[in-house]
Amino acid sequence: MSRIKVDRITDRAGTGDPLFPNGVSVVGLTSLSNVVAGIATFENVSIGGTLTYEDVTNIDSTGIVTAKSGIKVGSPLATGIGASLDSTGNAQFTGIITASAFYGNGANLDGIVSDKIFEGNTEVEVIDTGSDGHVKMTTEGSERVRVGPAGQIGLGGANYGSSGQVITSAGNASAPTWSAIPPGGNQLSMVADGAIAAGNPCIVTSAGKAQKVGLSYAPASQPGQGTSSEVSPSTGASRWPIACNAGEGLVFNMWFDDTNTLTKAAVTSIATPSSAPTSGTVLTSGLAAYSYILADCCYVGNNKVCLVYRSSLTNLSTCIATINPSTKAITLGTFVGVSGIAGLRDCAVSWDPDNERLLFSYIYDAGVSNKGYHRSASISGTDITMESSSTQFTTSSGLRNVNSVYDTNANRHIVCYLDDDNNKKAYVFSAATSGTTVTVSADVELPSSYVRNGSEESFGMYFDASTNKTIVVVPMQSPDNIYLYNFSCNTSTGAITVHGTYTQGPATGSNSNRGIIAQYEPVNQRGVYLYLSTNQYVMGSFITSSSSSNTLTLSSNSTLRANTSNESHLTLANYDNLAGNMQYGFRLQNQGATSNKTYTVMNMNTSTESTNFSSDNLNFLGFAENAISDGATGTITLDGNVVGNQSGLTPGLAYRVNNDGSLTQAFTTWDVGLLAIAADKGIVRRKD
Repeated sequence: MSRIKVDRITDRAGTGDPLFPNGVSVVGLTSLSNVVAGIATFENVSIGGTLTYEDVTNIDSTGIVTAKSGIKVGSPLATGIGASLDSTGNAQFTGIITASAFYGNGANLDGIVSDKIFEGNTEVEVIDTGSDGHVKMTTEGSERVRVGPAGQIGLGGANYGSSGQVITSAGNASAPTWSAIPPGGNQLSMVADGAIAAGNPCIVTSAGKAQKVGLSYAPASQPGQGTSSEVSPSTGASRWPIACNAGEGLVFNMWFDDTNTLTKAAVTSIATPSSAPTSGTVLTSGLAAYSYILADCCYVGNNKVCLVYRSSLTNLSTCIATINPSTKAITLGTFVGVSGIAGLRDCAVSWDPDNERLLFSYIYDAGVSNKGYHRSASISGTDITMESSSTQFTTSSGLRNVNSVYDTNANRHIVCYLDDDNNKKAYVFSAATSGTTVTVSADVELPSSYVRNGSEESFGMYFDASTNKTIVVVPMQSPDNIYLYNFSCNTSTGAITVHGTYTQGPATGSNSNRGIIAQYEPVNQRGVYLYLSTNQYVMGSFITSSSSSNTLTLSSNSTLRANTSNESHLTLANYDNLAGNMQYGFRLQNQGATSNKTYTVMNMNTSTESTNFSSDNLNFLGFAENAISDGATGTITLDGNVVGNQSGLTPGLAYRVNNDGSLTQAFTTWDVGLLAIAADKGIVRRKD
């Protein structure tokens, strides 16, 4: 029989499914509830319900399985868990994909960075643009290590070091660095005592630290005699010099050569306490010539000086002089007139840096009965603009000699003058320069100041910035002593308060009327005054003021210059550097066998100089290759090693370390220094 037509097939008992041990072959559409054992073959299967994975253990297909709506694998209760294959052939996986191998470069895989591995702020990235391929490793947002196209190791990026360098660890908390291997390895890590610049020679201190070779300074107990230098060696009676600071390390000088009828000026400078002053070219043109110039000057900043002097019998003139700090050349600005009354007796000028105003104070003895006047002015570049008119600063008519300084605490000019009509007393007042207005305080008498008659340079004056007091030094007529006064200025009202009476200085003799000068020395925060003794020695003493005490303390008197040349007409200026040096000028009479009266300047030592370099050089350590900050740890290059950061060396020559840390081309037994192998480097060596 070839066909069976029945509605249902069961087992023989009619209670179970039939068995087909040799399989079933079905052609056409078939609907089966259960097929047990064997193999069933269907050409067409129609499943009216849902065929779940629980119903099918294995599907073995040798043909093509087509699913019109795609295939989804996963829980029917949790959509998206597992995998799905949609009708267009795209596969999506929400779990972990495990495979024995992958093929291709992953270029078509969206959302996957195929050239970078990263986790948080740490990543490894491969970069290749065709010629500079490299791998870089980044932590916490910054590149730390790079492998370059030639296999180089870069630290912090494309920093591959220099030839001969090695990677040096800076400890477990710091990144490594490229470092040079010294010949022989003779370098030492040291803590710096004070800042050390690259290339500095160093000593080892008693505390076991490195310190640059150099000088140190301590306040001297009394002014020390320095070395002198003639500024204007030509024959002439150099009279009435003036001087003031002209910028760091520079002094502006002006004087009158009445033999040659020339007003001259020059800029001088000094370097160390033991060196002689040096001078720029003496200016002999541009300054009108008039006998007894009766002048003053003050520093106004930016290497500029305001000078004022009697340019003719009837004219008091002023201008701004610009100083070239390299050449010491002087360039004069345009002169303007301060006053035009005949018979100038004295003048002074001071600079108000707070309001950027000048104050001119001057006295005339002809036609105006020795009255005192002042006038303010402003500066623009090198141009001076005078206020429209002058104002008399006192009702007295017996004035002579005036001086002024600026009080940086009260922001006022302090003016002092002498009054013959009032028992030759000295008086002081303050003046505020604001805009076009000059406001003055009441005059205050300096007690017992019976000042000797003499020339126009008969008292000194300065402002002590350490105590906010003004000091005045005057020569007394009887007895022949120096009296010193100190007073302060009220910061609100400008009122002058004199502290105590006076401090008596040494006996001077009759020559002091031509040489009392005083100046503040800011490095050691004290003043100094010079005077001419009876035998015309140049004498000096330090003045120490106190913020709480009304008295002044004077150091021992010292002889700065003995009577070998008949000095007179003193002037003084400070030189504000580490050593606190000062410089004074004077008329040098009877020089040699001639009758020259030349203008000469002299260095005056206000500090004592010492070096940390032992006399036998045994504390010499070596050279710092690189700069080391104070308290930081750095590398010192030792004997036999090569050190750089030098300049101006001649290869093949030996250079000695000096007491100030400089190098000199010389080398003897026990010297230490360098054997130059190039202009900028040498071998550290010790000769013993």
